[in-house]
Amino acid sequence: DFIKTNQNKMLIFSCGTAIKPLKQAGIQPDFQIEIERVDYLAEYLSPTLGETALMCGNMVNPNALNLASEKYLFMRGGSASGYMFKSPFVMEFCAPFVGNAGFALACQLGNEVLLCGIDCGYIKGRTKHASNSAYGEEEATIPNNAIRVRGNFDHEVYSDSIFLLSSQMITNAIKALKPKMVLNLSEGAYIEGARPTRTNEFSLKKNKKSAFIKEIKSYFTNDKKLIFSDFREDFYLQEIQEFKSKLSNALNAEVKTKQELFKWVDMIFAINAKKSVSSPFVGILFEGSLAHICQNLMIAVLHLPNNDISAFFTEAKDSIKNALDKMLLRYKMLASKYQN
Repeated sequence: DFIKTNQNKMLIFSCGTAIKPLKQAGIQPDFQIEIERVDYLAEYLSPTLGETALMCGNMVNPNALNLASEKYLFMRGGSASGYMFKSPFVMEFCAPFVGNAGFALACQLGNEVLLCGIDCGYIKGRTKHASNSAYGEEEATIPNNAIRVRGNFDHEVYSDSIFLLSSQMITNAIKALKPKMVLNLSEGAYIEGARPTRTNEFSLKKNKKSAFIKEIKSYFTNDKKLIFSDFREDFYLQEIQEFKSKLSNALNAEVKTKQELFKWVDMIFAINAKKSVSSPFVGILFEGSLAHICQNLMIAVLHLPNNDISAFFTEAKDSIKNALDKMLLRYKMLASKYQN
C-alpha cells in the first residue's frame, strides 16, 4: 500500500520476481533489475515486463534481453565476465541475490534508499516470497539449518548462510558507497547501516521523477569502443593455464588426516583469493568451482569413520585434476569460438 500510494514520489527498482506481485497491485516499476543467467528468465518476464525498462547484469540470458523495449546493462562485479573489459560500469555488491544488485544500483544512482521486502531471512509464520510471485504456493516453514537473528522490528526472524551473506553485502555496500540515508521498511532481519523505519514515521515529498529517470538512463552508453577498449585477444588463456598448473601442483601435497585436509583447503582458498586480487577475471573464474569442490571434500571426510584419509584424498585429487582439465578445455573452446 505504501509503495502504491507513493509511487509517483520515488523511483522503484523491482528486483527479480517482485515484478509480478507489484504490477498486480497496480504498481509500475521504473526499472526491472535482473542478474540471472537462467534460460527460463524470459519465460517469467514475458507476460509481466511490458514497457518497464530492464536494467541488468551483462550475463543475463539474451532471450530475456530481447523482451525489453529499453535495456541498460552493467558489468556485474563478482562475476568473472565483469572483469574481462575495463568498463566504467562494473557494479560491485551485486551478490548473492538480485535484491543486492537492486540495492547497490540504488546506492550508486541516488542518495536516499528505501528497502522494501528485503527480508534477508525467514519471518516466523510467513512464507519466504511474496504471494503471487513465481514461486507459487509456499508453506510458512523455517529451515532446520536456520538460526535466530535480530529482527528489524518485533517479528521472530531466522537466517541461514546465504541470507546472512546477503545482509552483510548490503552493509558493505552502505559502508563503501555511503548513501546519505537508508531506511529499512522490511519486517525481516535487521541490517547494519540501515535504520528500521515504519512507513507512518515519514512522508515523501514530490520530486522531478521523470527528470531523474532521464538522467539515470544517460549514465549508460552504447559506445562499444568504450566498453571493449581493453579487450584481451588471448582471453587470458596463458594466465589461466599458469593458474591451473599452480592449482594442480597444490594437489601433489600429502594429506593424511582430516585436520590436514582442512589446512589444505585453507591453502587453496588463499591461493585463489590472492589471484582474485591481482587478476579478478582469472581468480573469480575459478572461485565458485573451487569453493564447491572444497566444500564437498570437507563434508565427505566428516562422514569417514577413521582419521586416516590418505586413500580418500588420493582418489579425490584425481577427480579434481580431471575437473580442472575439463574446465580448461571448455574455456579454450569458448575462447576459440569468440575469437572467430
